[in-house]
Formats: sequence, C-alpha cells, structure tokens
Amino acid sequence: MGKIQKKNQKNGFIMTVAAMVVLVILGRGVSYFNTIAANDISYAAWVSSVLAYLAELLVCARVVLAIAGITYAVYSGTGAGKFLGAAACAALLDYGARFLIDFVTNAIVGAEVVAAIWLFLQFVFEMLFVVLSCAVAGVMKRKFASKEIRRQAEKYSVNRSCTVSLLLVMLSRIALEIWYLVDFMLAYSDITSTETASIVGSFLKVIVIYGGVSVLLGEWYVERLKKQNELPQNVKRD
Repeated sequence: MGKIQKKNQKNGFIMTVAAMVVLVILGRGVSYFNTIAANDISYAAWVSSVLAYLAELLVCARVVLAIAGITYAVYSGTGAGKFLGAAACAALLDYGARFLIDFVTNAIVGAEVVAAIWLFLQFVFEMLFVVLSCAVAGVMKRKFASKEIRRQAEKYSVNRSCTVSLLLVMLSRIALEIWYLVDFMLAYSDITSTETASIVGSFLKVIVIYGGVSVLLGEWYVERLKKQNELPQNVKRD
C-alpha cells in the first residue's frame, strides 16, 4: 500500500470522525433549543415539532456515517476496528451530552438513574446495529469477491452492503413502533382520528428518516469515501 493511499485512507477516517463529532454538537444544540421551544408559549407549536424532527435526523445521520465508514473499511481492508471505536466514542459523546444537558437543566431531577439506564440501553441498541453492519459487510464482501461477472458482483457491492445494514436499522425502528402501537391499543380501545393520524405519522417518519434519507446519505458517503481513497487492486469497483 503506497504512502499516498495510506494518507488518503487516514484522511477518510479523520473526515468521518470529524463529521460525526459535528453532528453530535449540532444534534445536542437542536435538542436543547427544542426543549426551550416546547416549554415557552411564545414559540408556535410547529417550531418544536420541526426541531424534534431535525434533532432525530442529525442523530440518524451520525449513525449512517458510522455504518458507511465501517462498511467501506471492511471492503477496502483498511481496518474496521478504528471505525467501530470511533462510532462507539461518538455515540458515548452524544448520549453523555444528552444526560449532562438534562442534568444541568434539571430535566431529570429525581430520575437521574432511570435516565442514565435508558440512555445506556439506547447506546447498546445503536451499537448492536453498528457492529451488525460490520458482520453484514464481511459476509457480502466474501460473496462479492467470489463473483466473476460484474453484474452478479454488484448485488454484493459496498454500496449494497451499506444499504442492507441501514435497512436493518429502519426495520428495527418499525418493529419498535409496532411494539408501541400494540401497547397503546391494549391500553386504549377508543382511538381518536387525531391519535390515528399521529400513529401513521410516526411510521411515515421512520420510513422517511431511517429509510429514504439514511439510504441516500449512506450511498453518497460511500461514494465520497471511494473518491477519498483508492481501493486495493483485489477489490472490484462497483
């Protein structure tokens, strides 16, 4: 591996880490202002809603970059371990910042332990799919390498592997929404039209953010890493 290639790969890793940190900062900032808007009657109700969607989108984008970086690292043979470590550190920074902000603003007074456990479970849930993306990439890379015909190999390309991992995240979110829906319907029998619209909106939000947006962002970032780095000769380009 040449010096220029090593430098490009290092730059790609640094770029990914920097982007994730920026997304953490932006996400926490938006969430903080969302809390203010939600508790201040001088703000219109839609302001809080928009900020809440934006905050979730920023968190989703951080996870997408982590999965895209890990997937590309597996395919290029540049070591997925450092990307896994960076993803874990970025997630810890994010969830740690959430707890600190809630603690300082007295949003979790008397419930600090419960809040810490809940955030830890979210961290574990996220990392489960980040690690899973590494396994998915490993399996698909082997299939990719075994195909001699380009059209057949494209089914297992780095882009496709990243998309599969992101869709698994989306399916997990849909499963959670179904769980919440079943729990809600068991507790309340008379569901209003407003509640029905909210339920539909929740499912659409998951599909749009964790499906459409995340897949497009993942595709774009993988292509960005391809331009930043040079794949080894024994790895097919898709």
